[in-house]
Amino acid sequence: MAAKRIAEGRTGSPTRGLVVGGRSDPPKRYLASVRSAPMHRVAALGAALLVAGLVGYTVGIETAYPGRSFSVTAVMVGIGLLAVGRSAPEVTP
Repeated sequence: MAAKRIAEGRTGSPTRGLVVGGRSDPPKRYLASVRSAPMHRVAALGAALLVAGLVGYTVGIETAYPGRSFSVTAVMVGIGLLAVGRSAPEVTP
C-alpha cells in the first residue's frame, strides 16, 4: 500500500518525488501547477462553444433557423476542447 501511495505522489511531503531510472519525478502537486495559460484558453474556448452549442440547440428545437445543425457540431467540438484544455501537460525531462 505504501508503494502505491509513493507512486501516486501521496507521500505526505510536497517536495519528495519518486526516483525512477536515476531521475526524480516531480510530485503531483507540482504537475498541477505547471499548467500553461494557453491550455486555460483552450478550455475556456471549449466551454464557450459548449454553452453556445447548447443554447443554439435549445433555440433550434423551438424555431427552425438556417445553420441550426452547426449547434450539434459546436457541442461536440466544445466537449473536445474542454477535455484537451483541462488535461495535464506532459512533462519531459
